[in-house]
Amino acid sequence: MTSPGPTLFYAPGACSLAVHIVLEEIGAPFQLELVRTDKGDQRSPEFQRINPKGRVPVLYDGGETWTEAPAILLHLALSRPESALAPKSNQDLCRAIEWFNWLSGTVHSGATRQIWRSEGFSADP
Repeated sequence: MTSPGPTLFYAPGACSLAVHIVLEEIGAPFQLELVRTDKGDQRSPEFQRINPKGRVPVLYDGGETWTEAPAILLHLALSRPESALAPKSNQDLCRAIEWFNWLSGTVHSGATRQIWRSEGFSADP
């Protein structure tokens, strides 16, 4: 897998959108690889070799494969300091990680359940 920049494996409507936004913000070239989760691509042997968890987003960057949006976002911010996306002090960086985790673990999971898995809240589709 070689490209002029990172490759983002994404799915429409997934949390890969946050990574896509940061890649655009950084302004470096990158490639997009669509993973059709509605068709089950994430369970294919090809994708399972990329991410055995069977989830998006996945970022392939500099010979490394990154999974989980908070880790990917932190990787992008730290590996591209000119973007000024990562705090400079250790305390501020830890607060940013705290925020990433709250957004992905609490806000994202709650919204996902309410919007795309509403059967947990109502019998009326």
